Amino acid sequence: MQNRFWHKITVRLPSIFESEGSALLIELGAKGVWVETSEDRVQLNVYFPESVSVDAAKALIQNAL
Repeated sequence: MQNRFWHKITVRLPSIFESEGSALLIELGAKGVWVETSEDRVQLNVYFPESVSVDAAKALIQNAL
C-alpha cells in the first residue's frame, strides 16, 4: 500500500463566499475541503496531493481569487 501525503492550504473568506470558494478550490484541483466557520468568516482548509507543488497551488488560488 502506498503512503499518501497531502498539502494543506487554508483560505479565509467572508462567510457568504463559502459555497463558491469551496467549488472553485475543487475545480483548481483540491481533493478535499474542510470548512470551519465563525460569525462572519469562513476558513476553508483545502488538501492537495503531494504531487502538486505548494507554491503552484498557492499561485493558482491567488490568481483565481
